[in-house]
Amino acid sequence: MEALAPTTRLTPIKAAVAFPAAVLLLIAIFAPLPPGRFPMLWGVFDFAHFSLPVIVCWFLWARMRWAGWAAFAAVIILAGLCEVIQGFTGRCPSTIDFLRGVVGATVALVCLSAWRPSATLAHRLGAVTVVLALSAWPISEFVRIAARLYH
Repeated sequence: MEALAPTTRLTPIKAAVAFPAAVLLLIAIFAPLPPGRFPMLWGVFDFAHFSLPVIVCWFLWARMRWAGWAAFAAVIILAGLCEVIQGFTGRCPSTIDFLRGVVGATVALVCLSAWRPSATLAHRLGAVTVVLALSAWPISEFVRIAARLYH
């Protein structure tokens, strides 16, 4: 399968979706929240530290045509910078959140390696196994917090 061509221009519809999404993302990453309150919101934010690196790594690779290793490195650096910046916005920087970002970028890199046309069936099955194993931690945390709200 071929990768998608890079996006060269921002249409009004894409801008109408991208701008609010970017604002919500910045709020989710940097807005200070009182600890202990809004447990589901904290669960969503924790899961965002995992899922956003997956999305950004895929975007850099598939849409911007970056090399897989460059997309991975950029996402890891971005995850680290986000944690450092959070320390200046009233939120506590967290090593665990950074590790969630590393796991997310690793999941994306494994998926990208399995996406190559030269990948064999065994390689793709191994990639699925690795992705499921790595994703179990952040997904189980999110499900645990969601389940606690219903009890």
